[in-house]
Amino acid sequence: MTDAYRQAGVALVRGAIDPALIDEWRDPIIETASRLPNTARDNEITAILQPDRADPLILNILTSPFLGRVAAEVLGTDRIRLIAGAVYIKPPGAPATFWHQDLWFFPVADAPMTTLWLPLTRVAEDNAPMLYAAGSQQAGFIDWEEETLPTDWSVECLCPMATGDVAIHDGWTLHASRANTSDRPREAVGLSFIPDGTRFATRDSLRREPARWNRLSSYLDHDGYREGDVIEGPGCPLVALS
Repeated sequence: MTDAYRQAGVALVRGAIDPALIDEWRDPIIETASRLPNTARDNEITAILQPDRADPLILNILTSPFLGRVAAEVLGTDRIRLIAGAVYIKPPGAPATFWHQDLWFFPVADAPMTTLWLPLTRVAEDNAPMLYAAGSQQAGFIDWEEETLPTDWSVECLCPMATGDVAIHDGWTLHASRANTSDRPREAVGLSFIPDGTRFATRDSLRREPARWNRLSSYLDHDGYREGDVIEGPGCPLVALS
């Protein structure tokens, strides 16, 4: 799995987690998402799960050793930190998600990041499955924000996905989702991890890539950004792997 992931920037792990555990997680995750600010457009829901503000149950889910071990394997380390988490809900009729890279939104130095995407219910071809541009991570930063398919790479659609399956993608892998043309919502959680010891990028290093600077400069006013420092603390907790 690791070799395929490094080449394509994406991998699907079937049965990575006990489906019964996902069923236990679903209700508290959806209930928590309903109480958080929604950052999505139209009738979709994107709720950011902040570890330093999460109740103990949600924090235990976010830092689950089951998920941590999957992330640690592809990152090639035994010490990882959770840098971000979110709940994504696409109700019936929700439009496609535009192509993007997760590292657009994180002012980190040149270090690997991986995202685990796990459905809370079954995902079929008509239920807004995820799309990935295989190999796009090898290009690094790509200034792309469109709903049309990229043509430089082959596009992989990871479906069907059952509860317990986990999709993993590199922080630089272009990805998107189809519209939800089914009669049921698509519910999923995305969790992003970095190796322990990763540092915040400096402003000077980001300015050397004007397109990336334009995307990230607004994030540098956040209280959590500490230029050049190691990323640590309760907002980016260390994940126990056992």
